[in-house]
Amino acid sequence: TKELFAITFTGMNFILLALPILGLVTLVSTFATTPRRVMVWTLLFWSIGTTLFGWLSSLHPLFDWLTLVIPSAHVPVLMTQYGFATLKMAHIPILQTVLFLALAVFVLNREDL
Repeated sequence: TKELFAITFTGMNFILLALPILGLVTLVSTFATTPRRVMVWTLLFWSIGTTLFGWLSSLHPLFDWLTLVIPSAHVPVLMTQYGFATLKMAHIPILQTVLFLALAVFVLNREDL
């Protein structure tokens, strides 16, 4: 049962890590024209965004919240948790996913006008 418990939480954590990335890919695919561009723009946002937001948050603590926009920014904290403690971070990837999907719907509705 202990192994089943660990596998269940590993699967849940994987889903929680994948959801914001899929939301970001959905958002980027609303304005990118090819699948290759979707992946390039997503990777650029991920790498440049992580660097830029990390730099801004190191300049002033007021910008710490910007790191929450980047998918998987909570992974270092999540890696130190085990069991039900990992679910205390579940709100971050869920909110990221909702944000990216809401922006994608907004972009799609603007294109329809």
